[in-house]
Amino acid sequence: MVAAAFICWALAPELNIDIALLSSLFALFTHWVLKANDEQGLHTVMFLDLKDGRMMRAEEAIRILLELEKRFGEGVIYPERLVIVGERLGCDDERVFVSSVSEVQQMIKSEPPHILLFPARKLHFVEEEGLQWLMRSAIE
Repeated sequence: MVAAAFICWALAPELNIDIALLSSLFALFTHWVLKANDEQGLHTVMFLDLKDGRMMRAEEAIRILLELEKRFGEGVIYPERLVIVGERLGCDDERVFVSSVSEVQQMIKSEPPHILLFPARKLHFVEEEGLQWLMRSAIE
């Protein structure tokens, strides 16, 4: 399914497929993957890609996911849900923090690239301790 979606994306101009429609389908697919991973107890990593020649910001991706949630109401993403945000990973000014979905915009301090990680709803105790450590280090 993913391979077919990427082939459609690559061939969109030749197949006369509306790019705006295809972008909407990719966003919807991302929402479905997050839902499926939640149901299976898996973490979901979202590498934010280029859009219209620029890198997508974490808060933009969150906004899109919240809009999809409003439309479908499946309980996949909500303001209190925790998300781990990586800013500029691999760069000298990299930063990782844990935030609620509603507070991501206030927490972002760097330009992209950004990455989002939605933890599984049920965590191993070591994962819980790691998240607590990240949350404490963000406050300090």
